[in-house]
Amino acid sequence: MAELNGIDGRKPAARRGAVRTAWAWARAWQHGPIAGRIEFLLRMSEDQTLGAAADRRSFLFRWGLVVGLCAAVAVLGSYIGWEELWRML
Repeated sequence: MAELNGIDGRKPAARRGAVRTAWAWARAWQHGPIAGRIEFLLRMSEDQTLGAAADRRSFLFRWGLVVGLCAAVAVLGSYIGWEELWRML
C-alpha cells in the first residue's frame, strides 16, 4: 500500500509534539500511518492479546460516538425545541 501511494511505509513517523500528534490523529483517525500499522501487526504476531485490546478500544470509541451524538441531539432538541429540530431535519 505504501508503495502504491508513494509513501515510505518502513520509516516510522518522526516524534512530534502533542498538538501535532493529536492533529495528525484527528485527520487520519480511521487509519493510522502505514509504519504504525505494520509495527502493530508485528507486535500482534508476538502477543495476540493486543488484537482483543484494539477491538475493545474500537468498540468503546464507536459507542462513545453514538452516546455523544445522542447527547448532542438531546441538548439541541431541549434548547431549540423538538418541533423545530424535527422541522430542520
